[in-house]
Amino acid sequence: MEIIFRIIKELEKELKRLYAQLSRSSELVKKLFSVEKYDINKFSLFKEKINMYDFLKKEIYHFSKNHAAIDFHISIGKDIWYADIDQVQFRQVIDNLMNNAIKFVDLNNPKIAFIVTSNKKNILIQVEDNGKGFEWWNIENIFDKYFTEKTSSIWIGIGLYLCKRIVEFHEGKIKAGFSEKLGWAKFIINIPK
Repeated sequence: MEIIFRIIKELEKELKRLYAQLSRSSELVKKLFSVEKYDINKFSLFKEKINMYDFLKKEIYHFSKNHAAIDFHISIGKDIWYADIDQVQFRQVIDNLMNNAIKFVDLNNPKIAFIVTSNKKNILIQVEDNGKGFEWWNIENIFDKYFTEKTSSIWIGIGLYLCKRIVEFHEGKIKAGFSEKLGWAKFIINIPK
C-alpha cells in the first residue's frame, strides 16, 4: 500500500510540472500571436475615457493584496484625471510590468514602488523594484522583439516588447532605467491625458 501511495504522490508531482510547462507554453503562443497582430497593424484599440486614478488604484490593489509579503510603496496622485485608453490592452502593460517586478524583487527584503504623477499633458507611471536590476548593456535592447536575457533562471522577453507596442498604440512612450529610490530596475510609462 505504501508503494502505491508513493507512486501516486510522484505522479501528482509530475502532473503539476507538466501543467506548469503547458501553461508557460500557452502563454508564449498567445504572446507570439499578439506580436504578429501588433506588427502587421491588424489590431485596433477600443479606447474610452477612463478615470486613471480609479483604474490604476484598482490594478495595483490586486497585486498588493495577492503579494502581502512584498512591501509596496504606492503613490497615485489624485490629480491624474482621465485618459483615452483601451482598458484591456493597458491592463496587460501594468500586469506585465508588475509581474516582472514581483519575479525579480529581492526575496530577502522585497520592495516595489508604483508611482503615478501627471502634468498638464501627460500621465507618468513608474514601476520600480529592488531586485537584481539590469546589466548596463540590456537597457538599450530590453524592448526589442524576441530579446531575451536570463537572470537567475527567469527569462525576460517578448512581454516587454508587447508593452512597448501597446503604449505606442496609446501614443505614449515607455523606457527602462535604474531606480533611484530602490536602487534597481525601473520602468516609466508616459501617456497623454
